[in-house]
Amino acid sequence: MRFHRWLLCLWLGLTPLLLSGCYDRKELEQQAFVTVLGIDKGPSGTIDCTFELATPQSPGGGGPASTSTQSGKRVAVRAHSIAEALTVANASVERTLSFTHLTLIMFGQALAQDDLAGLTQSLIRFREFRGTILLAVTKGTAQGTMTAFEPVLEQSPSRAAESIALVGQQIGIIPLTYLHDFTRQLSTQHTGMVVPLYAVNDNAKQDPSGEQPIPETAHPQLNAGSLPRTGGNPVEWSGAAVFRGAKMVDTLNGEQMRDVLLLQGKIKRTLITFHDPVDKQAYIGMSVHAEEAPIYQVRLTKPVQIQVQVPLEADIQNTQSGVDYTNPSMRARLEKDVDQQLNSEFSAVLKQLLTKDDADVIPVSNRIRSKFATHQAFAAYPWEQQLTNAQISVSTDLHIRRFGIQTSPIKPNA
Repeated sequence: MRFHRWLLCLWLGLTPLLLSGCYDRKELEQQAFVTVLGIDKGPSGTIDCTFELATPQSPGGGGPASTSTQSGKRVAVRAHSIAEALTVANASVERTLSFTHLTLIMFGQALAQDDLAGLTQSLIRFREFRGTILLAVTKGTAQGTMTAFEPVLEQSPSRAAESIALVGQQIGIIPLTYLHDFTRQLSTQHTGMVVPLYAVNDNAKQDPSGEQPIPETAHPQLNAGSLPRTGGNPVEWSGAAVFRGAKMVDTLNGEQMRDVLLLQGKIKRTLITFHDPVDKQAYIGMSVHAEEAPIYQVRLTKPVQIQVQVPLEADIQNTQSGVDYTNPSMRARLEKDVDQQLNSEFSAVLKQLLTKDDADVIPVSNRIRSKFATHQAFAAYPWEQQLTNAQISVSTDLHIRRFGIQTSPIKPNA
């Protein structure tokens, strides 16, 4: 009996030693970290994968190695799958490729318009692909966009991707889409998805130093690849790719994406420029923020009726005309005119998404779940077909709260 007790104690004492260990540990110097992964459509069912590699940098002195990464090399390979692409890439890279520092996955436009269902299934099964990896779609090819990408301030590609996502949250011209958001949308009935849209600006690419003037034919707009600018990063991000299921069906510009985020209630504050109701040649800049979440009322009639109420608040940032909008009557006129402008924009983008693209990215379908007794009944309802002839009305209720530091207009001397 005593022998068995000693044997049990010996087993309990040795078991932790057997469970611990670093048999699968890889030193930093043995790994090549992929920070950005670009995936394009290849011929005959293949994919072209572009790996943006970064290597860990050690600080000066005898301290421990740092895990911070700096911009490295790009490697492009052709394969049938992500796993095969890793094998092919490791045939020319001296270190083992690792996705533990992966921040962004960028899909080429042709691949996104084809279908991402099978590829997404491969991504979520791979252990190193976290659900918090950012997604993006680029006009043209992902390889071309990654090659042209030259950050203005950031040195690390992974840090640049995170900074761009933060900018999107703050100003609202691009959405914030993670891998788990996309996969959840694929398994949810009657919903669509928007993914940030990138593009290469040819004017900025030809004049990276910004020495040439902006072409006279350029007009202010927020279409990725056509922004009126020179210099800086040749790559720009504005708007979104619209997905119905796993297939890209349309695109939105930056202004339309901003409207979608306001309709979703996901943006807290953004800057919008409106036409001056008194001086049609002048513009008024406002900081617009959500007063409350938008209210959706849906009637499942024939046709379906969708009514949206969007309560907003605004602060005047700048005015070009000499109109004094601190006057109550003029302020009321400005609020009414801005309401009409926003109603027109909101209605147009909702009709484009719901009736033309059949992509409920809001999603409005969440407001009709309670009308069905079971989930099966909700899933079987032909929501997309009903949206084709849906009647959509939007009512914006904007209140101006502040008028900036200079409240009264400047009246120059004659």
